[in-house]
Amino acid sequence: RDAPNPPAYASGGAVLSSKSSCFSSPYNGVATTLTRTIALPPGAYSLSHLVSHSTELHGYCRGGTGGSSSVSVNGLLVTRVGCGRSRSCGVCRVPLSEQSGCFSVDETGEATIVLRTSGGDCAKVVGFFDNLVIFPADDCDGDGISNECDPDDDNDGVPDEVDACPCSNLSPTVVIDGCDSGVTNVLNENGCTISDLLSEIGSSAKNHGQY
Repeated sequence: RDAPNPPAYASGGAVLSSKSSCFSSPYNGVATTLTRTIALPPGAYSLSHLVSHSTELHGYCRGGTGGSSSVSVNGLLVTRVGCGRSRSCGVCRVPLSEQSGCFSVDETGEATIVLRTSGGDCAKVVGFFDNLVIFPADDCDGDGISNECDPDDDNDGVPDEVDACPCSNLSPTVVIDGCDSGVTNVLNENGCTISDLLSEIGSSAKNHGQY
């Protein structure tokens, strides 16, 4: 029968395990989860942790799914490691590694973190989680997606992979030392605005005259 085990703790980390049946249909598998809700100010965040995963197929060793160990925050999948589907007996092991991802917190100021280890039919799975760290992340455009996970950090329409200025100053007009010039802050095809170029020149100038 399906047998999800309660979360356990070893070597400072959390151990999630379960064993799913081969003798009932449909073979939907089973999962063990550990959930915690914490308070965080609204904004973008990055998350990192250590995780390992193993799957041992049992019973008839047919149609077993390898399963996975994952972390989600507020319903969004942040990280996942796992084994592929197998039709033979044996053990699949994903060695301990560091995984990272991103999430955001809205105005509720809460982050519900779910550690989950799951296996399909005919599988015994074990997931180990440790050193989960959450820290505020840079978010150029303030869209709640950290720069690490945002394909367009400044939301200027130019993908980061070809953007020469991935965190552009997108003010409508060019402002220098608090003085609005009234000149349109044109965005160039390479993803840089006039303000970006002036800022680059200013940072390399040794004195006001050179600027």
